[in-house]
Amino acid sequence: MRERSGPGFLSAFSDRLDQYARRKASDGKPAAALRAWRLSGLPNRADTVLSVAREIAGCRKIDRALGLLLAAATEKGPVGERAIAEFLTFCGWLGNAGYVKEVETWIDRLAPLRPQDASDWFVDFWFRRSVLDADNRPKLLDFLSRKPKKDTETKILWLLYMSGDTDQALLDLYAAAAARGNMGAARDYCSILASHDPERFFSVVAAHGEWIGKQGASLAMDLLLTAQPGRSELKIADRRKRLADHFRQSSHDIWARLSDPALSVAIVGNSPVEIGSGKGTEIDAHDIVIRFNRLESDPDYVRDYGSRTDILVTNAFMLRNFVDSISIPVIITGKEWETFTKEKHTAIALAERGIPFTTIPQHVRRRVNGALKATSSSGTQTVAAVCDARGGNSGVGIYG
Repeated sequence: MRERSGPGFLSAFSDRLDQYARRKASDGKPAAALRAWRLSGLPNRADTVLSVAREIAGCRKIDRALGLLLAAATEKGPVGERAIAEFLTFCGWLGNAGYVKEVETWIDRLAPLRPQDASDWFVDFWFRRSVLDADNRPKLLDFLSRKPKKDTETKILWLLYMSGDTDQALLDLYAAAAARGNMGAARDYCSILASHDPERFFSVVAAHGEWIGKQGASLAMDLLLTAQPGRSELKIADRRKRLADHFRQSSHDIWARLSDPALSVAIVGNSPVEIGSGKGTEIDAHDIVIRFNRLESDPDYVRDYGSRTDILVTNAFMLRNFVDSISIPVIITGKEWETFTKEKHTAIALAERGIPFTTIPQHVRRRVNGALKATSSSGTQTVAAVCDARGGNSGVGIYG
C-alpha cells in the first residue's frame, strides 16, 4: 500500500495546494487561493502572495493582481502588511501610467480596511500628479477632518485651493491650520492672502509675522509689499524689492510684446513630430520664437525646427540650469509660482542680471487647469496664454 503520510507526502500535498492556489489567483478567485495557501503551511506565504501577484500583473491581468493583494490585505501579520504595501505600490504604477479613475476605484475599496492608508495615498497621489478635480473636494474635506499630519494637511489645503475658488471657508481652514502651528500652511495662507485679500494679509501679518518664518516670503508677498510700502512692519530686503519691481516691469513688457497683433509668434515644442518637415525657415521667419527648456536647436534639426530662440519657457526648477548663460526673456511655468515660490534665489540672480521674466497669467492657468482637472503642461499653458493675450490665434504658429 502506498504511504499517505510522512515528509514526502506532506511536501507533495503542499506543492499541489500551492499550484491550485496559483491557478485560482490567476483565474481571479483570490479567496480560494488564500485558503489553499493557508492550508499548505508554506513558511514564506507573504513572499508567495507577492510573487504570484507580480506574475499575474506581468501577464496583463492587473485587476486580478490587485484583487489578490486586496484580499490578502485582510490577513493579520506579515501577509497583510506586505500585501497592503504592494497593493499601494501597484496603484502608484497604475496611476502614474494615466489610469487615474481606475486606481481611485481600487483605493476606495481599500478605505474600509485601512482608512488612513487610503487617505494618505489619495492626498500624496493627487498632490504629486496635481490632480485638481473639484469633485474630490468633499473627500479632501473629510481627510482634513481626521487631523492628519502637518505635511499632509498642507497638501490637502493646497489641493483645495488649486481646485476651487478662494472662498472664506477655505481661508478659515488655512487660518485654523496656522493657529495649530502648521507653519507650512501658515506661509501658504499669508501668500494666498497677499494675492486675493490684501487687507486681511496686512491684518494677519501684523498679528502673526512669525507665520512667514524661516521659509521666507513668496513673490506674491513681495509684490504686495512693494506696491503698498509702509502698510506693514515686515521688512523687505533690497534684493527682494528689486526682484518684485523687476518681475512687475518684465511681465508688463513681455506680455505687451506677445499681445502685439503686428508681431507673429512661433511656439515650438520638443516632440519629434517635425522631423523631416523642413519647417525651420518658416519658424525662424516669425517675429518671436518661443522654445521650451533649451536655448538653441540641435544643429542636426535646424532645418526642421529653426535656430532662433527669443523667449525661453521653463519651470522654476529647470531655471537654475540657465541662470548663468541666458540673455533672453523667460516665462516661468508651474504650480502658481508667485504664490508657492520655489527657487527664489535663482529668480533674484536673473533679476540682478537684468534678464526679463514673467509667469503665465493666473487667470489663464486657472481656466486651463479647471478644464483639464490637473496642472497643465508648459506647452498648453503657453499656447493658451499667448492666444489669450492676442484675443485669438491669429499670427500664432504652433510647431513640435
